Amino acid sequence: MNAIIKAEGLNVTEDAKDALLSLSGGDMRRVLNVMQASHMAASSAPGQGQGGGASLIDARAVYLCTGDPLPEDISRMLHLMLNESFESAFVEIRSTCYTNGYALSDVIRELTVLVLGMGLPEAVLGQLLDELSTIEWRLAAGCSDKVQLASLVGSFMVAREAMTPE
Repeated sequence: MNAIIKAEGLNVTEDAKDALLSLSGGDMRRVLNVMQASHMAASSAPGQGQGGGASLIDARAVYLCTGDPLPEDISRMLHLMLNESFESAFVEIRSTCYTNGYALSDVIRELTVLVLGMGLPEAVLGQLLDELSTIEWRLAAGCSDKVQLASLVGSFMVAREAMTPE
């Protein structure tokens, strides 16, 4: 990847490289395709790619190009579900998904990665992962995103309650 970036004279940040590798799942063809699409999008953005300099490709550009949820949005969703009321978390997550065009299945995939790295108690982690997989299965079967989002937020409320000392 670095050899191609250098040979093509691209201006790619380190966080963009990390995003490319993460989103590609080890598929170099996807890395190249996403890098090319990100470069084209960055070059056509107002004020970019003019004056002879290479357009900057950063992590945000990569995520926006692929349509994957931005890591900061996923972190915010996790924070909401672990710290806010059900209604507040539900409304804000639904709004974020609608505004940014995120599929709930993509949100769940990214939340799963964060949940696995949280160091939760085994019982809570097992229950939460079971709930996440069930919600993902229901979405694949065609169930309502709104109902499954409520289930997602509710699952985190139950996990939060299980970790709260009495």
